[in-house]
Amino acid sequence: SADAKSRTNLTIDNGRIKNSRVVKYKASSSDNRAKKNLLIQKNLALEVVQAEMTILELHVRTLSNQLKEYEVINSRWLKRAVQPQLTHQYLQDHINVWLKTKRSLKPNSYRKYETLKIVIEGFERFQGNRLNLIEIDLKFRDVFEEWMGEEGYSLSSQVDYISLLKQALKFSHKRGETVHKDYMYLTDGLKKKKTLKVFLSTKEIKSIIDLDLKGQEAIARDWLVVSCYTGQRYTSFSKFTKEDIKNGAIEWQQIKNDQSFPVIIPILPQVQDVLDKYNGNFPPNFLDNESSNYTQYNRLIKRVCKKAELDDVEETLVSKTPLGSNIPLGVKTPSRKQVKSHKGTKPKWKLVSSHIGRRSFATNLFGKIPTEQIKQITGHETESSFLLYIDKRRAVDTDKLKEDMIKAFE
Repeated sequence: SADAKSRTNLTIDNGRIKNSRVVKYKASSSDNRAKKNLLIQKNLALEVVQAEMTILELHVRTLSNQLKEYEVINSRWLKRAVQPQLTHQYLQDHINVWLKTKRSLKPNSYRKYETLKIVIEGFERFQGNRLNLIEIDLKFRDVFEEWMGEEGYSLSSQVDYISLLKQALKFSHKRGETVHKDYMYLTDGLKKKKTLKVFLSTKEIKSIIDLDLKGQEAIARDWLVVSCYTGQRYTSFSKFTKEDIKNGAIEWQQIKNDQSFPVIIPILPQVQDVLDKYNGNFPPNFLDNESSNYTQYNRLIKRVCKKAELDDVEETLVSKTPLGSNIPLGVKTPSRKQVKSHKGTKPKWKLVSSHIGRRSFATNLFGKIPTEQIKQITGHETESSFLLYIDKRRAVDTDKLKEDMIKAFE
């Protein structure tokens, strides 16, 4: 069952609906012939409305049985179901039309455009609904950009995908489709910047494991430990279940793109300790809604890391005038063009987000086991993309490095 509401294209007088059924007018013995004829006509119209309601109910039930695996029934979904004119405005449908115009490009060039479709599909899977063409505005861009950041896409890639999305919307607009006026400003203020990476050292992870926590904070800590020792994205590890454990390892099909492949992740002692807490299961989620669960997880792991006293100052990109914060009442919020980002510092716990576990996994293992083995778990297709992903500023055991170098030169 789902709690969702939406207007339909049907209209009816107040008080004419009871228990989802149309209530007809009743004539009294004192009504004259003219009034009785009028009530007969009104009741005929109500019969039409009842028939349309029945057809609409069957239509909604049919669509609900055809849900994609990542879709959820909410007010947005219901609106599209009861207002069929919106079903022809799915963003993905228009991206497909736009991609057909790029078929003449060389394969490598075409793949660049096609990747946008894969990224949008990933975002739709995350939010549980298909996007409508008219929904792509500046608010969408902010949410989409944040999601890409949490998924590990570099700032450079984020700018590329938003730029491609703008091209697709411009194409649809030229063809007479209704798009949001904001589409022209999607790339305003976006610049490719070097990503400043943050990861948790094995010592910091241990301090998190040793915390005495209760309730949702304890659950968030356990999920964070799972992510640090499995190397998966939030969209993957948050869906782990007992059924994914086979022969002492987690077998998981990554869904980032069409070329992804199943990965086999050895269950390390730290993950086994978490499983033992929950009778062989992974920790529970906080909320039923995936988007809300994701937001809650990010909020909680910051609190957990603060309690672990991860207060070391880290370099990051900050804004001189942060959008939407510390702005006095009555003062207009600055545009992205007016906001200047620069390097600044924050305590590490403030920079923790859902992706830190995956980055910590890759960074802590780099140089200790073959890179190819790490890539087989993280799903990176090339070594160059993997090396851009990790934080190569991590602490290095120079004594061990010196010992290995001496052996290599013997």
